[in-house]
Amino acid sequence: MIIRPLSAADVTAFKAIRIQATQNAPTSVYQTPEEESARDLEELRPQLADEHARVFGAFEDEQLVGISGIFRDPESKRSHTARVRSLYVDPAYRGRGIARQLLIHLLDYASSVPQIRQIKLSVGANNTSAQRLYAAVGFKTYATDPKALCVDGQFIDENLMMLPMCSDCIRLISFLGS
Repeated sequence: MIIRPLSAADVTAFKAIRIQATQNAPTSVYQTPEEESARDLEELRPQLADEHARVFGAFEDEQLVGISGIFRDPESKRSHTARVRSLYVDPAYRGRGIARQLLIHLLDYASSVPQIRQIKLSVGANNTSAQRLYAAVGFKTYATDPKALCVDGQFIDENLMMLPMCSDCIRLISFLGS
């Protein structure tokens, strides 16, 4: 398994796994399969080259099997906050610790950016496995966004979680990554 930052050259594989995520995890992705399929590669390419963002990919035999993304708010008053934008692993590769490795890469990257003082994310209140993973690395729930998503007529609450980027947290990230 190789985990590395994605580049503009990976945009086709990036789009394919995003479409897969809309199909396999509809309560965890904001876009529908139709919306994601309609996106042009040129619309996605900047996400892989944005100075305020980083997207990591997990590769098995050169196939992209998982992604994680983080975005730092560009506005100066909010630039201390980064947001996890995605964490998805192809169902055929789950149970191997890939999501954890992708998350650790994200956190390691965030700890290298001096401006980042906190990381936030939202996760479906019904997605207990993802919540356990985030809690295991120190994320804490600070609020719930009721009816944040409507998927096939069903409303999904989202838990809002936050991880402060303090020196103890950075040491924890280093420990988890080893």
